[in-house]
This record gives sequence, C-alpha cells and structure tokens, in this order.
Amino acid sequence: MGKYILMAVCISFLFSSGLCFAALPSAAIDSEPVISTQPQVAQNTQELQEPQEPVKDEAEKTTTTNGKDDKVFKKIDQASEADQKRFVLIAKDSRFFYYLDRRSARWIFEPNSNRKIMDVWIQLIDANKVNAPAEKYSNVSPDQSYLLDHYYIRPELRQIQFLCELDVVGQPSNNVTQNLYSVKNWEDIIPGSVEETIFNAVMATKENLVGIDTKSSGMDVQARDFLDRVFNVSL
Repeated sequence: MGKYILMAVCISFLFSSGLCFAALPSAAIDSEPVISTQPQVAQNTQELQEPQEPVKDEAEKTTTTNGKDDKVFKKIDQASEADQKRFVLIAKDSRFFYYLDRRSARWIFEPNSNRKIMDVWIQLIDANKVNAPAEKYSNVSPDQSYLLDHYYIRPELRQIQFLCELDVVGQPSNNVTQNLYSVKNWEDIIPGSVEETIFNAVMATKENLVGIDTKSSGMDVQARDFLDRVFNVSL
C-alpha cells in the first residue's frame, strides 16, 4: 500500500513539473514581441522627430528672405507709381498740354549770384495728336513724340531763360547739349506766348518746388551781372 502511495506522489510531482516546463515556451513567446517592439517604437519616433528641427530653421530663413524681398518689391512698386505721376499737368491750350517734371523742378541760386531762380523741365504734348482728353498725369505711349524743354525762371523779374529743347520719342537721351547760362539770355515774358503759359503755370506751383539747402555769398549780384553782360565773364 505504501508503494502505491509513493508512486502516486511521484506521478503527481512529474505531471505538475511537465506542465510548468510546457508553460515556459508559451510565456517566452508571448513576451518577446513586447520586449522587441518597445525599443523599435522609441527609435523610430526619435528618427522621425530629428529631421523636423532643420526643416523648421529652413522655413524661418525662407520667411525672413521673403520678408526682405517683399520690402524691395514694395519700394519698386512705389517708385513705379511715383514715376507714372512724375509729369503733372499744369496748363493746356489749343496747341499743347504742358506737364511739369516734379522730380527735377527745384529752386536754385542763379549762377554768379545769390538770387533764387527756378530750374524746371516742361513736357509739351501736341494737343492735336492726343486721342484721349488731357489727363492729370502724363501718359505718353512709347511711340508718341513730345517736346521736353529746360528753362530757368526769374519769378520777381518775370523773365525766362531757354536752355534746350529735346524732340523725344519714347525715352530721351542723356547726351543733349544745352545752352550755357548767360545773363544776356534772359528774356522778358511776352503776353500770349508759350513762355508766358509756362511761366504762369510754374508760378502757380512754385510752393511745391524743392527748396535750396545752401546759401551763397560773395560779390554783389549787380556787379556779377555787369561783368557777365558787358565782358562776358562768369565768376
């Protein structure tokens, strides 16, 4: 009887030990994916996150560059708009439309003098060749011809001095030869003349001309005019 009991205990012990051995592979298989997956997920996440920093920096550089470019483009647009309004209509008659170049019009000191005079360029467009009504600003087509006159004006004495006239088609050339200033070339304004139209129109806009930044001093004005007129000597 004791033998049977001992055998039953041994069989029971072996049976329980076999179940434990059988269970070990199953537990190991179940745990392997968990152990191997966790580091891979962390590594993949790190690999995905690392390239994001240089992309962000490149985006910031692009934004900064575009911002600088936008400022340049804005200045170009403003300059283009100002250029379109450069020549403003100051007078018109049956012959011409008269446009003052506001960019170059300015007060200067008369050569060899401290008298203030006006230095202006006037665009003259033939009224008989213009298809559209006169506009506030000059809008000359590339194939349209016009005259470009350069004058000095003495406001107080109602005198004008002609320096040059360009016959322009499209864009004027910069190699023009102008008359040299001379006190003998001042002309009194003749009523009804083109010069009177220009003189009156410029006088009406004289407050908008660029001012004089410096002052002149030296020989008396009348003495300088006398030398220029009589001896043709410019000082």
